[in-house]
Amino acid sequence: MNIFFITSWFPSRVHPTNGNFVGRHARLVAREHKVTVVAVEVDEGLAFAATEVTQREEDGYQVIQVYVGYGARTPALVKVALRLRAYASALSIARHEFGVPDLLHGHVLLDGGMVAALYGKRWSRPFVLTEHSTAYHKAGALTGFRGWLGRYACRKAKVIMPVSDHLGRSMQKKNGLEGNYRTVSNVVNEELYLLQPPSETPPFRLLHVSNFDEGPKNITGLLRAFTLLPQNPNQPITLLLAGDGDLKELQQIIDATGYGGIACSGPHTEVEIAELMQGCHAFVLFSNYENQPVVLLEAQMSGRPCITTPVGGIPDIILPEKTGLLIPVGDEAALAAAIVEMQQNYSTYDPDAIRQRAVGQYSEAAVIRVLNEVYSMAPY
Repeated sequence: MNIFFITSWFPSRVHPTNGNFVGRHARLVAREHKVTVVAVEVDEGLAFAATEVTQREEDGYQVIQVYVGYGARTPALVKVALRLRAYASALSIARHEFGVPDLLHGHVLLDGGMVAALYGKRWSRPFVLTEHSTAYHKAGALTGFRGWLGRYACRKAKVIMPVSDHLGRSMQKKNGLEGNYRTVSNVVNEELYLLQPPSETPPFRLLHVSNFDEGPKNITGLLRAFTLLPQNPNQPITLLLAGDGDLKELQQIIDATGYGGIACSGPHTEVEIAELMQGCHAFVLFSNYENQPVVLLEAQMSGRPCITTPVGGIPDIILPEKTGLLIPVGDEAALAAAIVEMQQNYSTYDPDAIRQRAVGQYSEAAVIRVLNEVYSMAPY
């Protein structure tokens, strides 16, 4: 099939890792189908209303990315008009160079799904939608004209694919986005995230990977919890925070704790993240809210137990006492206690079983099988 991915979340020169999970889906689908990614990104470095089109081949698929210039104070309707013009330009190029698509696959309802709905009608082509956003865990995520267009897009989509069951329920019950739902997970490369035994010698190594965004990730809470750990020189515990956020600011926060054993690094390639997973004993994510964190899937694929909070789709990932520990949101004392508990009972976790469960749910073979089933439900 000739498939156009349409998305506002995709790695770019503005945000190098934003939407990298969309890129992984594109890479996977491109092994069996012809894939063109159409992406629009705001670049405030461009003059107002100016656009810049870039085109490249990446991992077996084509990317047409349009950068559009406007600032935060631009009126909402003007932003919509500029973005629609950018999508129109990119889709015109994609259609001219790669032919009329058999299927449109929108990623993120705002605005990939909405644009897919508009062009599906215009070109008389079916479209499907994958949703990743945590916004729908709260009611009223889309209001006004965007709410109307979002509900229209969901009704017209052949299949809506939230990446977690919890997200799908929230989209319907809290936001009235009715449609034909089927959960399709984010994907992890099982040949990259391999099972390697951690070091048997101290310290007990914890890993956290994110963009260090304080709102969802609660980085300061994680650091405060770490300082509550008992300082046992015979059983030391270290924490590495790896990611692509503001490392200078993060290092200042780490230094302010006055606590040893904490380090930060980044940005990292996917290969480097896989190596960090193999080098740690356990993964920790102290989030206030999430959807389906890919880093948890990667940790589980690497056979690593996780300590995290039961928000969004995380309870579908972590089985307490088997694949990790769940602790209350914001409870720093509970997090510290869970770290100590995992260190003391680490031998009770079965890394092979953790990995095999992940392979069955998040591997490339598992996800492409479901995607192909969905695509077959939306024939031209």
